[in-house]
Amino acid sequence: EFVINTGNYKFTFNELSNLDKPIDDKKIQISGITSGGRYTLIFYTISKINGKRFSSFLAMYDNKTGSYHQNVSIVNKPDYLSVQSGDKVFPGFEDDCIILLRYPAEILKSDPDYNIKEDSNPVLIKYKLK
Repeated sequence: EFVINTGNYKFTFNELSNLDKPIDDKKIQISGITSGGRYTLIFYTISKINGKRFSSFLAMYDNKTGSYHQNVSIVNKPDYLSVQSGDKVFPGFEDDCIILLRYPAEILKSDPDYNIKEDSNPVLIKYKLK
């Protein structure tokens, strides 16, 4: 059983142990794995895809059914409520929840009228996964 289907992406021990060498071929880098109830979210980046360098993705694995989706979006309005690859996401205090950390500058960029100051503490946003 797998959590991430890497397809043609393969790693040798030398590639994984020599971090000073630049990546010249397609590689995958996992930037975070977070579990929220029956779902596991995997944030990853592929170094080269379709001529573009460093494309970020969010994968979702359903622990109950075993289904796997390599590229999903959790989109909401306003934009600061959307979950994107590279976001700081943590397991929630309940089994089916995740917590997203959002800095005031990110919120104000999306919603300039939001009642928050740029030097305020980060905001925690709770998501319930169904």
